[in-house]
Amino acid sequence: MRRTRRLPIPQHEFGFTPDTFNLIQDTAQDGERIACERAEMDEARRRAQKAQASLPMHATAFRLRAGDTIAFAGQSCPVVRVTDSSAVVAVAKPPRDFTTLFGVRVHIQPKPALVRISPNSEVPILNR
Repeated sequence: MRRTRRLPIPQHEFGFTPDTFNLIQDTAQDGERIACERAEMDEARRRAQKAQASLPMHATAFRLRAGDTIAFAGQSCPVVRVTDSSAVVAVAKPPRDFTTLFGVRVHIQPKPALVRISPNSEVPILNR
């Protein structure tokens, strides 16, 4: 069984001054200071918002929307989702046909490939 020694307790951990525990101080001066600082912060925030260039209203309106069918890669492809940076398009892969060792013909349709393009791409929209 292992014994651990207790750590020594420091005699003077912090050097407190009597003013540390004086919780009742001049609240009038402190309140005025806080109100003045808050007014300065609000004024600075108002100036910054006024100076900031406003974004155009059409900044979030993309040309492509989720659910559109577009002509992409020589075929019609559905648009799966649209975000700020990309539009995800499902491009169908060609089916695979082969014969097994037992003479059975098998037809496999692979999952579509997901391709990311710009949401403002100039591709023809077939169906909206």
